[in-house]
Amino acid sequence: MVPLLASAGSAGRYLDWGVIHISLANFLIIVLMIVVFIAAILIPMPHRGSDAAVSAARPTETDDGVDA
Repeated sequence: MVPLLASAGSAGRYLDWGVIHISLANFLIIVLMIVVFIAAILIPMPHRGSDAAVSAARPTETDDGVDA
């Protein structure tokens, strides 16, 4: 914990692109957020599976309307 307190008082590193002036830590956080956002869009979400497995899990009704 002491090294963190010592580095908190020092000046950070900054990136300069013309009128854009951003700290390296903030730039890395923004890049990480963009990567996670793109991964969330591209990675397929899990789903229930085939229709046969879903219909097998549902309760069936008999002719008199009472659940089996």
